[in-house]
Amino acid sequence: MLSLRDYHIISLYKKGISAKDISLQFSCSEGTVFNVLKRYKIPVRTKRIEITKEIEQIIVEKYLNFESISSISKSLNIPFVKVKNTIENACEVTISYSKRLNRNLVEDFFKSINSPEKAYWLGWLITDGCVYNNAVQLTILKDDIKILNLLSKDLGVHNKVSITTTGYARFYLGCANMVEDLAKYGIVQNKTFSVTIPKMPQRYYSHLLRGMFDGDGGLSIFTRYNHSVFELSFTGNKYCVEAFNDLIHQNLNMDKRTVTRNGSIFRLRWTRRSDIIKIFDWLYSDCGEHFLDRKYDKFKKIKGIPR
Repeated sequence: MLSLRDYHIISLYKKGISAKDISLQFSCSEGTVFNVLKRYKIPVRTKRIEITKEIEQIIVEKYLNFESISSISKSLNIPFVKVKNTIENACEVTISYSKRLNRNLVEDFFKSINSPEKAYWLGWLITDGCVYNNAVQLTILKDDIKILNLLSKDLGVHNKVSITTTGYARFYLGCANMVEDLAKYGIVQNKTFSVTIPKMPQRYYSHLLRGMFDGDGGLSIFTRYNHSVFELSFTGNKYCVEAFNDLIHQNLNMDKRTVTRNGSIFRLRWTRRSDIIKIFDWLYSDCGEHFLDRKYDKFKKIKGIPR
């Protein structure tokens, strides 16, 4: 049912009053005015302003540095809806006006790796993370969205996880200081050949590798000749795969595995059940809630299958 306030907003807008003036009259944001218009399918007046790549970059940078859409619209003299649509298209996110930036962001989270949680998330970002325009991004399968919500919680932010137009779950956070800290570990734009494994207390390496495994590891169970067959694998660039191999060898006193290659992709494999269980026990020791459920469940299944 059309409320009295919404009726007056629509009436004023149809008379040619700007959304900005209407928002001032009703003590609300321009976004609220446009939401009302959208709800009742009222055509929105837009200025014919071309958003060039240069202007798009300026808009996105302002947004990622915590500037509100209203402020960006005012400073660039571009309609609110145009700014909002530019951000949504460039960042592949859907913006809800009810969301508010959380000021509890732990900007120096990655300044030093001195906790299991920091090691775990660094592992994730080394494998699947992305840095772009002073923003940290992690995109995974939609079914794994729970782990991104945990990342948001650890970093002290909210509403930074969205579902992309292609059906993936994405964490997207603009923070120049965090991007600068991650660059120390080679996590930069186009990081394929630049990542490095930092030195840290030995007790944190299992958490680092669990994060790397959740990003680029795999676990398979299948039947061959009426027997269960298992395979633990890890794929990635040469440096990450060799580092994974070395850390398993150093911490578990296991023989190094042969690294195979297919083009620019390198791969490790373990097929002996006892080796897989040994790796499992080390990776998930004191892991708390920092793990992907579906991979952890597969490990438990392997451990529970009779010899």
